[in-house]
Amino acid sequence: MTSTNKNLIKSLLILPLLILSVSCTFAQNHLNFKRLTINEGLSQNTVYCVMQDKTGFIWVGTEDGLNKYDGYEFKIYKHENDNPKSISNSQINAMLEDPKGNFWIGTADGLNLFSKHTESFNKISIGNSRETGSSNFVSSIFYDSSGNLWIGTFGGLKRYDYASKKIVDFVIKTSTLNLAASNRVQTIFEDKNKNVWVSIGNDLIRINPFNRTTIDLPVELENNLQLRKANVRVIKQGINGDLWFGTEGAGLFKYNQSAHKIFHYQHDSNKENSLPVNIIRALFQYNTNELWIGTRDGLSIFNDNTNTFTNYKYNPYDPKSISHNSVRNILRDKSGNIWIGTYAGGLNFFSPAGNNFSYIGQKSGITQGLTHRVVSSILNDNGALWVGTEGGGLNYIDRNKSIFKSYTIISAQQNIVKSLAKDKNGNLWIGTYDGLSYLDVKSGNIRNYEISE
Repeated sequence: MTSTNKNLIKSLLILPLLILSVSCTFAQNHLNFKRLTINEGLSQNTVYCVMQDKTGFIWVGTEDGLNKYDGYEFKIYKHENDNPKSISNSQINAMLEDPKGNFWIGTADGLNLFSKHTESFNKISIGNSRETGSSNFVSSIFYDSSGNLWIGTFGGLKRYDYASKKIVDFVIKTSTLNLAASNRVQTIFEDKNKNVWVSIGNDLIRINPFNRTTIDLPVELENNLQLRKANVRVIKQGINGDLWFGTEGAGLFKYNQSAHKIFHYQHDSNKENSLPVNIIRALFQYNTNELWIGTRDGLSIFNDNTNTFTNYKYNPYDPKSISHNSVRNILRDKSGNIWIGTYAGGLNFFSPAGNNFSYIGQKSGITQGLTHRVVSSILNDNGALWVGTEGGGLNYIDRNKSIFKSYTIISAQQNIVKSLAKDKNGNLWIGTYDGLSYLDVKSGNIRNYEISE
């Protein structure tokens, strides 16, 4: 083999690597998920909560079982009728590991304290009973910065007293209402000013955790009945201080505290980049500009700079798409990986560091793709790609704009493209198996040239 041939082979081997590095940013617009379902050992596919403990294990609460995941396999804990040290109920709604090392688990029938040493559960009485019309259903658990452990139930708001080791009722009284003990708590959250927010009884309240009394809402929120009566399911605060409220049917609200303004986002069927649906179950601030939103119709990422939503939904033709459209919770672990629990699709794992690669295969069904599975040449064009194939002609792909085009190159060896080059006018020169073609990109017209021997 001549030195020229050796250098040519080296160049051909290096080329795909260069193209890969150029297209890394381009590929980030497509999120690749790894799925963890009952097929991988998860006890049940409806995930209500996900947590990482201090030692690094991922805990997954499902409709039928508590799961401990070590990165390889799941260990499952369920209620056992003949075992008083088993968990009180197999439906896991909430989990929390407090700074004291206590591992709290809220179920459809009570609160449990789990001992990792003995792997046993101790049921903590929350004072509710079916006889009095209240419920032992624990919906949320929250530990605030003042050292209070709050327990939200379908029988009112509770607080754990560490001194007496008992659960006490938190009676909520305001100037305008007295929330009954039987009211359902949907979510509990603490803002940067150390105020505790509670969505309870289809209303929104704010608590001073130091003296454990309610305080008035900001006037903008107090007067916004659309938000107050919207059944708030989740509350988060952005890095810039904005408060976000996800609701059950009224969409997404943002409260800008410095400007004293409320912004309301809802689904708009006439806009592609709107919220996919008005039912929101999870919120997660991914970075300064991006808010990840778990809805009942897919994962939505809101860009605060462009004021647009990018939506990701289950695709039966793509095994790396999110496993189900009903997203219930979002967690970022200590390594920066994202875990997404769904209503009936199990758990989804996304690694930002490992998402630089994106697969574009041959077109199949409704899935956009290439005209042929064998790729012979690639040309980067300002983030878009020109792709030559061995029998499928030429493809143009702009994933940012969702544009897929194909061009037929007519020659003796039809549709076999070997090389691509762009001239100063932005038009394309195409080296085929037996000639040369020229593509006027604006008009889409192709001119073929024969090369005589």
